[in-house]
Amino acid sequence: MHVGIDNAANGHGAKAMRAVEMYLDRVRQQSGSEEEVQRQWKRIWNGFVAFETTGTLAEDIRQLIMDRRNSTPETDLIDMINQKKAYGRFNHGSKTIQGELINDLFEDPQLLLDKLSGDKRYITPGDPVNSGFLQKLTFDGPMYKVFSDDEIELWRRWVVWLGAKPQPQPKPPAPAPAPPAQGPAQLMAALIAALKNDQLGASAHQHYTLKGPDPNNPGQQVTQPVSW
Repeated sequence: MHVGIDNAANGHGAKAMRAVEMYLDRVRQQSGSEEEVQRQWKRIWNGFVAFETTGTLAEDIRQLIMDRRNSTPETDLIDMINQKKAYGRFNHGSKTIQGELINDLFEDPQLLLDKLSGDKRYITPGDPVNSGFLQKLTFDGPMYKVFSDDEIELWRRWVVWLGAKPQPQPKPPAPAPAPPAQGPAQLMAALIAALKNDQLGASAHQHYTLKGPDPNNPGQQVTQPVSW
């Protein structure tokens, strides 16, 4: 009815109304009770009225289904941590994970899981049996009965999921910095080095001399032929 109510005279609305009448006639024939007819009519009417008063129920259900389709063990675990936050954030005293107070980490469940999964004392990705955190949930552990069996299974699925989760690839090394721009002195030194073999044999370079700082005796001057 709610689909065709806009045309109650001769369209889908009329057909829907006729379907209700036929149904109630059958109820009257089979039950022989007017009371049963009225009870069934009330059920139909309540259903029709509910469509106008349920607000965003249909959209909420659709979104819930979509959320479930897109959920992962980690998103489900975050939901569970949020549900337990009211109690969990007061129960861990001064205990920390990687320098962060566990009580404070309940305000950011994703960070809490990141800290757990990043500490090999607690989580071995892909290996629930050897993960220290799950061992704490056993009969001999300090967190025995903190979680239900279903919740422990969720923790286990999360650890398995971590092992199958694609790991971030290491960043390629940064390219080597470009050499600094060379000034005239560096360029001249390179030119001299390139021409050295040819110039050593020039006779004039044996006779002409240059005077300058002695590289072997700082602070002193030395005079040598250009070939030197």
